[in-house]
Parts: sequence; C-alpha cells; structure tokens
Amino acid sequence: MIEKRHKTFVVSNGLVPVDTICNKIGQGRTVHMLKDIFPKLTHADIFEAIHFYAEHTSIPKMETHKLLEVSNTGTDENVIIEVTNLHQIVYIKLLSVAYSLYPEIDDFAQLMNQGLRVCTLENIRCFESNKLLDTN
Repeated sequence: MIEKRHKTFVVSNGLVPVDTICNKIGQGRTVHMLKDIFPKLTHADIFEAIHFYAEHTSIPKMETHKLLEVSNTGTDENVIIEVTNLHQIVYIKLLSVAYSLYPEIDDFAQLMNQGLRVCTLENIRCFESNKLLDTN
C-alpha cells in the first residue's frame, strides 16, 4: 500500500519512498537487489511503487531524443531495434505497462522490452486509424 508521509509517498511496508525505489530501478537495480537493500519490501510492494510512480509522474517536456532514442543495429532487411537512450520516467512507465499485461515477468529488461513493444504497436494502431493517443 502506498501512503503519504510528510511530503513524500512511501510503501507502507518498510516506509521506503516510492521515488527511492524507482531511482534505484533507474540505476539498474533488479527486484532481487531491491529486496536485499530494503528487506521489508515484497515483490508486490516493488511493483506497486512502479505503478504508482508511473501513474503520478508526467513525462517531462523535452526533446524526444532525450526521452527515448533507438537505432537499428541490424540491416535494412533484418531490423534489430536497440534502445540507446531512455529517460527514467519513460522506463518506469514502460515497466508498468508491461507488468500489467505480463505479471509473471519480473525481470526489468524483459518488461521494458515488452512495454516498448506494446506501446509501439498501440501507436501504430492509432496512427493507422487516424486516432490521437489519449494517454501518456
């Protein structure tokens, strides 16, 4: 459960700030590492913090390449997309999207890839049907 303490939001179990959890994820920590750093946190606590952060944090207004940059590391015939730059807020939002669809996955790299696939396909569908996206 997320609750407000003083001026920050924390996970009730252990009173760890949501921002701290998400910053650690942005620094490359895994679920296992987070549980080692914060022993009172459960798997559910970590993903609740991710969802809360994703829902309550807006993507900053900045140049697109500072938010997400990809490149083709394959060929013209065999496209292999590699993420070369990813803003932490976008990363957490991709984790949240993917985990809501694939709760059996708890590896952040796999979740980010799945989240990127889902969001890309949603963008393509909207583009093809001349609809505007209505969510961040």
